[in-house]
Amino acid sequence: MAVQLIIDSASDLTLEEAKALGVKLIPIPINFGEQEYLSGVTITQEEFYNKLASCKELPTTSQPAPYEFEKAFQEVKDAGDEAVVLCISSALSGTYQSAKAIAQDYADCIWVVDTLSVTIGQRLLLDYALQLREKGYNAKRLAEEIENAKTRLTVYGIVNTLDYLVKGGRLSKAAGAAGTLLGIRPVLTVRDGVLQVIGKARGVKAAHSALNKLLTETPMDAAMPAMIAHTGTDEADLTAFLETADLKWSMVKRGIVGSTVGTHTGPHLVCLGYFKP
Repeated sequence: MAVQLIIDSASDLTLEEAKALGVKLIPIPINFGEQEYLSGVTITQEEFYNKLASCKELPTTSQPAPYEFEKAFQEVKDAGDEAVVLCISSALSGTYQSAKAIAQDYADCIWVVDTLSVTIGQRLLLDYALQLREKGYNAKRLAEEIENAKTRLTVYGIVNTLDYLVKGGRLSKAAGAAGTLLGIRPVLTVRDGVLQVIGKARGVKAAHSALNKLLTETPMDAAMPAMIAHTGTDEADLTAFLETADLKWSMVKRGIVGSTVGTHTGPHLVCLGYFKP
């Protein structure tokens, strides 16, 4: 009996990556006006950011169609396998609730986990799950270990533009204008399953210092997966941060943050994810 892993595309895993890893990908719809795309499947990260730069209204995302989970779960059952499902935070989407409801009919073979995270946080839990699968964990034990690991998951980031926070209504126009004038860079984390502003720095150098301070205060478990990522199609912001950071961050996996978070932060976010000891 094999253990399958299922994850939604809020993790910013692409269909090609999922196939290479032997993971089932549940696509999340993203809408630019009346045009619907499937994140990571029918629209690439580059295409998304090109559209984001030119659109008048921010795109919207919705949860996957229930059929996608039903189909995936039935395939697991028909194969005589088990599966662990890693869902975007329940505080950000109804995806977990939907998957959990459908899984009631597959209680003997499907375990659904609310990652309480998104993008690279979800991806790191998947990386850890892949390691556990290689070690021979069954689905129940693997899901329990992921539940424990997610309490040690840490995600921090800095944003170099306020434009998209204003467009999305997360920051007033007045506050956005004042912040832009003063060169304010928000410092972010994922806490209680949502993206939160935990600090503000004035200027890029101060933002880098603030992020490095957080990384020093919250050490990394070097035995666990880690990742650094950016939004947009240009690595310039990420490269600039790495020039100020501990050398170990140049050695970890790199990625691109996609539509679920990129819609709200725009193309100038740098974020890091890792596990505390």
